[in-house]
Amino acid sequence: MPLISSPEKPLYLGYTQHPFLQELIVKIRSADTDKVFYHWSDRSLIDSLIITPQNSLRTFNFSPLYRVFLHAFYHTIGDAIARATGHPTETFVHLKGKELSSTVIFCGGVLVLHSWVWESNYSRFQSLTHLIETSEHQIGFAIAKANRYLDFVE
Repeated sequence: MPLISSPEKPLYLGYTQHPFLQELIVKIRSADTDKVFYHWSDRSLIDSLIITPQNSLRTFNFSPLYRVFLHAFYHTIGDAIARATGHPTETFVHLKGKELSSTVIFCGGVLVLHSWVWESNYSRFQSLTHLIETSEHQIGFAIAKANRYLDFVE
């Protein structure tokens, strides 16, 4: 699997051709201000989000990638909602502790998504398909909620 061509313009091949994954990778890299994951390939970043016997949920929840990923994941969802609705979004990810961590996304001033971050299905995924389906479900739910309150720009 090829490595990234540069931090600003990653090269996406293989399973990272999904638009959500492409944007997620860009956001993870831009949020990695300490360059901890600078030399990781795109595939390695995405693979680290999938639960395997080597990547347990317990170790992930305490890794530096956890915070970077959660911020990137929800901001990518927020951006997808904004593109789909034509209304600006505001995304807030609050990581205080397992019991207190949550995220909210507002679209056009309407609360369209609230999630407790510690729910394991939003911080680690059983498969690549599960990651994509979870993001699409969250985006679809938020768009449907926004549709009840906002006029969409065609």
